[in-house]
Amino acid sequence: MDGLVPLSNAARSFMKKKLGEDADILIGMDVSIGLGDKCGMIVTMFLMPITILLAFILPNITFFPIGLFGGMIWSGHAAAFVSKGNLPKAIFAGTFLLAWTILCLNFMAPIATRLAYDVGVIDSMTPLITGGGFQQTQVVLVGLIGKLFGGF
Repeated sequence: MDGLVPLSNAARSFMKKKLGEDADILIGMDVSIGLGDKCGMIVTMFLMPITILLAFILPNITFFPIGLFGGMIWSGHAAAFVSKGNLPKAIFAGTFLLAWTILCLNFMAPIATRLAYDVGVIDSMTPLITGGGFQQTQVVLVGLIGKLFGGF
């Protein structure tokens, strides 16, 4: 985190010299710039039990979302950034994000499992592969298009 902020500030200063002091320069940074944020860490800790609870509360969930724990630090920090460090709002935003993630992965699990079976990655249809990550909207759209045109 400490290495990227000075780099961003230097790039902003350099561009302001080239474009003029009144230019509004925005430097895009990844969510990893704030992984040390206290609110993001607290939100991530709250989201772990909430994820397990959502697995039991949301209807027709066919998998246990323990695989989400590895990437949860990114969603917890993203929720903290969106809420500008307001902890209750961040927990609400993170819960909404995880509920959406679980529903999307539940939708994609049979499709991803079928694809893995068809190409020979797995030899039986018993495990459910959730297939996804945090690009839920795109993944679900691909799944819907595939179902619409009979691909899956």
